[in-house]
Order: sequence, then structure tokens, then C-alpha cells
Amino acid sequence: MKRDIKIEWIWPYSNEKVWDMFTKKELVKKWSPAITDFNPIMGFEFEQHQKARGDWDGIIYHKIIHLDPLKRLSFTFQSGTEKGVITMDTVVTFKLIPNENGTLVQFEHSGFVGFRNCFTSYILESGWKKQIAKRFNNILAEIG
Repeated sequence: MKRDIKIEWIWPYSNEKVWDMFTKKELVKKWSPAITDFNPIMGFEFEQHQKARGDWDGIIYHKIIHLDPLKRLSFTFQSGTEKGVITMDTVVTFKLIPNENGTLVQFEHSGFVGFRNCFTSYILESGWKKQIAKRFNNILAEIG
């Protein structure tokens, strides 16, 4: 069983403003406040710390694996039962495409494998579409 999340957003803001939202530490912390640090360079590793639940340790491990300024940002999104034990190994990608209305963002959170991870993907998809998208909109309105 495999599943990917795919979402598209169109924002009436320049590519540069949208890129800033995804790459400037102070703006990233507004849409993802649980991150420990952020620096938009290839290979940079960072974490998100949340409340542990069940056999999940509450830590999401990230590493920037693709960085094409103003065009594409990809990072790993891994979690597990304890440090060094990864049970979910996925990738988040933001692809920015300028258009006549501003910027089209093609979002993909890919690589959910197995029943449990596919189930988790539905929870994460809801979060991306509701809470995180709302934060994105608020940030862009603020910096727009």
C-alpha cells in the first residue's frame, strides 16, 4: 500500500515572496513553529519536536535534499519510535511556478508506505490543507 499527498495553491504574490515564506527561518517558524532550526542550504538537518503519542517519539527529522532557488525545495520528513529507528520515511516538496495570477505552488508529500503510514498521510493531508494552508495565507498577507 502506497500513497502520496498532492495539493496545489495559487497565491497572488510574487515567486520571491512565496519562496521567502518557505526559506526564511523567521517565516518558516510561523507556519511550522515546532522546528528547532532552519537554514536553506543543501544537506541542512533540522527537527520538529511535538508531543509523543503511542509508540511515536514526537520527533520529525528533516534534511534538505533539493534546493533550486525560487523554483523547488525538498526535504525529508522522517519519524519513528525512537532516535535512529525510522518507521516513516517521506519527502516534502514545494515547487513554485510563476503565472499571470501570482505563484502556483505544487506541493507533494510523498512516500507513505504501508497501512499505518498511509493512514497517517490522511491526518497529515488534513493538516496541510487546513491549519498549514491558513498559516501560509496569513504569512503571505503579512509580508505581501
